[in-house]
This record gives sequence, structure tokens and C-alpha cells, in this order.
Amino acid sequence: EWPICVTYGAIIGYLVGMLASFGFVVRVSSQHSKEAGKARGLPDDQDTKLYIATDGRPRLRPSLPPGYFGNVIFTTTPIAVAGDLQSKPTWYAACKIHDALARMDNDYLRSALDYLELQPDLKALVRGAHTFKCPNLGITSWARLPIHDADFGWGRPIFMGPGGIAYEGLSFVLPSPVNDGSLSIVISLQAEHMKLFSKKPKAQIALNNCNKKNNMKIEVIESTMVKPAEETPKINLWNSNVDLVVPNFHTPSVYFYRPNGAPDFFDPKVMKDALSRALVPFYPMGGRLKRDEDGRIEIDCQGQGVLFVEAESDGVVDDFGDFAPTLELRKLIPAVDYSQGIESYPLLVLQVTYFKCGGVSLGVGMQHHAADGASGLHFINTWSDMA
Repeated sequence: EWPICVTYGAIIGYLVGMLASFGFVVRVSSQHSKEAGKARGLPDDQDTKLYIATDGRPRLRPSLPPGYFGNVIFTTTPIAVAGDLQSKPTWYAACKIHDALARMDNDYLRSALDYLELQPDLKALVRGAHTFKCPNLGITSWARLPIHDADFGWGRPIFMGPGGIAYEGLSFVLPSPVNDGSLSIVISLQAEHMKLFSKKPKAQIALNNCNKKNNMKIEVIESTMVKPAEETPKINLWNSNVDLVVPNFHTPSVYFYRPNGAPDFFDPKVMKDALSRALVPFYPMGGRLKRDEDGRIEIDCQGQGVLFVEAESDGVVDDFGDFAPTLELRKLIPAVDYSQGIESYPLLVLQVTYFKCGGVSLGVGMQHHAADGASGLHFINTWSDMA
């Protein structure tokens, strides 16, 4: 029973924070007995931060236009002492998170935008490994996003989740693909911090070694640069300051689909034709990054296209178990070569992999400077609708 009204994000943030950064709490009986430990070995007087990704779309006034494409993610950061989080009642952590989220109103977000406008070097504000590492933690919730709506005509995915986690201490909350209200939490921790979890048999936690390999072979059949089906505007698009304080990488995600018996199951021609049509209204996704005369990153929209890879695997979908973001899962997403500069690579890379069981995966890598999670899903789901 919560003594205050807390938001969904506060509860999830509390669970993840207690589970991975501050300690380990499990409910093992109707008396709610609690077992605590120090997964990261934090001293009681250690300050620890929980970075919570917060969508600004419903908070800004006036609201952004429907379909706004780009990054609208702000970060709120409750701070507490590790000892307090482990010794005080559960509502203490929830209150910390609730208060931090409650601050994220229109005035607060506008002040953040004003602050970014005054910064001489936005690169200094880019979040990365230094942000989330011990003793801190980052959380991104996809629980309210339509991550399972990408039905290309052959059924909904049985799973969608991150294809990799770039930094230690970063976590994702995922909804169930069957809409039963359950949640999965995927988190990246150092190996020594996972030892506590292996000693808790009653906790429903799946431990995975993300460096483990099962020697699955994946062979590329064909790579195609898919361009818009029609002529699109040839312009340079300005990136907002919020677009530029995110890391410069392609956000990886993977969808898995079971076979449905259709003879044209995930026909690449159907996929590519629909993709080409989707790139007409979403023409910036077919562009490239470039720097203007002042060195600021923008999108060069010349209809260069997106990468579409067809591949085959000697494995089966069930080889991926609970779909933890392992190195094997990363093979299902095209690798991006960043060594040749930002003008050289597509903003979107896609890979359809066919397994010997008849199942299929769709690997997605989307340049973070161009889109956040909500924008990326808007594109993928529109593409699937067109298919």
C-alpha cells in the first residue's frame, strides 16, 4: 500500500533502483518479508543518482504537433544516499522519484531548453558511459510505447526489445507482447555485481552472460540501399539542441516473429516496397548527417536511402532464450562503420534474418540524432502498416 499517490514511472523506477543499484529486494511471502543486499557494494554514505528518461511530448505547452519527429527526451535525476534507500520504507524511494518526475512540467522543460541554448559546447552535455556507471543508474521505460505493433501482415512480433545496451548501469523496462500487464526489466551490470542475484533462487531473474557465444552462423544474402519511392525535398534540416545532447550512435532494437504458414512470409520485396513508400513522408530518415559551416550537425536530405539487409541463419528463434541483449543478438542488426565520418553512413539500417525454424527477426539500428524511441516506433509502425 502506497501512502502517497505515485506515478507509474516512480514505481518502476523504484523497483529498478532497488533491484540493481541500491540493493536487492524480493517479496517472498504474504507478510512481504524483505531481503536486502548490496549488489554494487555501495557504502551507506554514497550518493547515488537515478537518471530517468522522460518524454516531453505530453508535458510541453503548447503541445508539439502530432507526428513530431525527433528527440523530445529530457532527463530527471533523483539523488539519494544508498544507506537511506536500503534502510527506509519503500515509499521513501518512490517519493524521491515521484517528486523528480513532478518537476518535469512545461516551465521546467522550457528552462532546460533555454539552458541548452546558452551552452557554447553541447558535446560536453552528451550522456554516456560516465553518466550511468556505478554508483549511478539509468532507466528508460518502453512500457507505454507501441513496441509490439509492427505487424507487416504476418502477425505481431513475439518479442521486441533492445538489441544491445551500450553502457553499464543502463536499464530498459519492456511490456509483455501478450498485453497481460507483466513487465520485463533488462539491465546491464558488471559481472561482479551480478553475483548476489545468482544466490536468490526465489527471485524470478534470468541471468545472462552477454559475452557468451553460441557460434550461430549468419550469412548475408543481399544488401540494398532502399530509396524513397517518389521525389522528396532536397534540403538541409536543422537538428534541435535536444537532438544533439544524445550519443552519436544507432539505437539497436530487435523484433522476433514466429512463422504463420504463409508462402510469402516476410517477402523481402513486400518489405522493401513498403519501406520505399514510407520514406516519402519520412524522407529525413533517408538522408545523412553532415556539419554546417559552423560545425553543427544537421540532416542532409538528398534521398540517399536506408540500408536493408537480407540474411539467413543456421539457428532457430528459440536459441535466443529470453532474448537478452547478448553479442549474438547484436549480429541481427547491421554493423555501422563510424570511422569514415558522419556523412558516410545511413541514418537507418535494417536486417531481416530468416531462421531454419521458419521464424524471422527484424533488426533495427536508428541514428539517435534523428529520432528518439517514440519517433523511431512511429516510423517502424507506419512502415509495417504500409506493408
